[in-house]
Amino acid sequence: MISVAKIAHYPYMPSIIGKRRGARTYYYLAESARVDGKPRIVSQEYLGTAEEVMARLKGGDTELPERTQHRRFGEVAATWSIIDELGIAEVVDQVSGPGRAEATDLRLVGLGLVVTRDGGIPLLSHAYPGNRPDVTQFPALAEAVIGRYGDVLGDAPQATIVFDAGQNSADNFTRLARLGLHFVGSVPPSDHPGLLARPATDRHLVDVERFDQLTALEDRVSVLGAVRRVVLTHSPGLHQAQQVGFAQTVGKASGQLTELAARLERGKTRRLRQAVEADIDRIVKPRWVGRVLRTELTGATPADLRLRWWIDAAAHAELEEEIFGKRILVTDHDEWPIAEMIAAYRSQAESRRDSASSKTPTWCPSRRCSTGPTKRSASIC
Repeated sequence: MISVAKIAHYPYMPSIIGKRRGARTYYYLAESARVDGKPRIVSQEYLGTAEEVMARLKGGDTELPERTQHRRFGEVAATWSIIDELGIAEVVDQVSGPGRAEATDLRLVGLGLVVTRDGGIPLLSHAYPGNRPDVTQFPALAEAVIGRYGDVLGDAPQATIVFDAGQNSADNFTRLARLGLHFVGSVPPSDHPGLLARPATDRHLVDVERFDQLTALEDRVSVLGAVRRVVLTHSPGLHQAQQVGFAQTVGKASGQLTELAARLERGKTRRLRQAVEADIDRIVKPRWVGRVLRTELTGATPADLRLRWWIDAAAHAELEEEIFGKRILVTDHDEWPIAEMIAAYRSQAESRRDSASSKTPTWCPSRRCSTGPTKRSASIC
């Protein structure tokens, strides 16, 4: 996780910002300018750690960084103006599907991309209607993009597809093998209770510099008809986020149960017991809520119905230990270090953050794929 120090940017002036990665802070020279009348960071260059910056100021020797990033955010606005001028949105509308039921005024489009490993430079793209299940679009998308890869670039792709559990199916895994593609994906943790039950002592720190306190263990288990390599990870950050989110969900359900109990206590309801039981089932239906909220409904007639509810603290603790903070990844890269596997999977989130960093309309890839360590490899988003 990257945290940015609290700073002020002045239009057309450079400033130094600090970004915290793990236990260290790295400094960048950022240049601001006005974009559409508002101040924006348009470029940033890596300076180094505080020690490296001080060494340069004193004229001392410093080691060159292993890698640098130079980002120019202004190009996004310029690119969007070109897209608008060329009418690309209208072209996309030809393949887009209608929005969800709660957002009928929106059009959805899925976008597949082949990008380079270094810098994430797009090479090829393929758009498809976004209102169709990803698992059904996955095979055709992979074949279309890989076919174009060979036609345009002239050689067989060395790519690794990264995808979420929504694209999982035995047929899709078989198709990837036939296409000669590698993969890093995820599977629902609930599908593998044996892995979830493994004690924390089985996990080890992966890479403190890159992933802070993330721990992991690996095993080989049956996934969709074949024994595959899996890695179970535990992230303290994800654990905490799930704690917060679940507390909000339980709080909402608790409020609804309290309201229902009070209504029954007044004895003026005309709802039959079966209808009240259906209300309770609906309230505790959200994920995991039924595991920790206990209810007791007494009475037979509407006037006699009474509801008592409580939170099962032991069940809550057991749930946290079993699930919170955990993710299960699956791959056919038996030779990859665990750190590379995790980095590939996390490239999806990086892609979404890159799209969200622009205030102009953006396309958010439905999936992001990352390649292996070789620089010639490409990836499919």
